[in-house]
Amino acid sequence: MQIQVEIAAIRSQIDAIKQERATLSINDVVMYEDSSPLAIAEVYRNHRRETAQILTDIKGIDDAIAALKAELQNKQAQLKPSSGVQQQSPQQQLESA
Repeated sequence: MQIQVEIAAIRSQIDAIKQERATLSINDVVMYEDSSPLAIAEVYRNHRRETAQILTDIKGIDDAIAALKAELQNKQAQLKPSSGVQQQSPQQQLESA
């Protein structure tokens, strides 16, 4: 029962992180016709910084999702009943026959 609760919590966290990722976007550069060269350069510098930060955030979120999915698989594997019977290879089956 505890593992099922943990699985539900992991799934919930994955959904929340995916929603957070969906809100991240890179905005277009907005320029005005009468912008000075200095203003244009500053706009692009700011855009570069914002873009780099957003891409870093997205990478972190993707890494977190991957880690949570791996943990989810581990928990799901714990739920499966392990049988004490080992499967024999075809060679072993022939030898025991």
